[in-house]
Amino acid sequence: MITFFDVAGHERYFRTIIKGVSSYCPDYLCCMVDASAGHKQEGLDHINIALSYDKPIFVVFTKVDLATPDELI
Repeated sequence: MITFFDVAGHERYFRTIIKGVSSYCPDYLCCMVDASAGHKQEGLDHINIALSYDKPIFVVFTKVDLATPDELI
């Protein structure tokens, strides 16, 4: 059985993210990144949170077709 939990991505909801990940003992963590938005500090913060839980993580890039070559680097 696979269960998905979606937590808010905005920094204003940072405590909610921590509570959401801590409340459920997940086997894997997924971080979805909007490729067309470019590099943002929030995305790195979320990946660092995921790494701190010592769980396997994977990153999914969305909207790759809309991103410029500079945004994909």
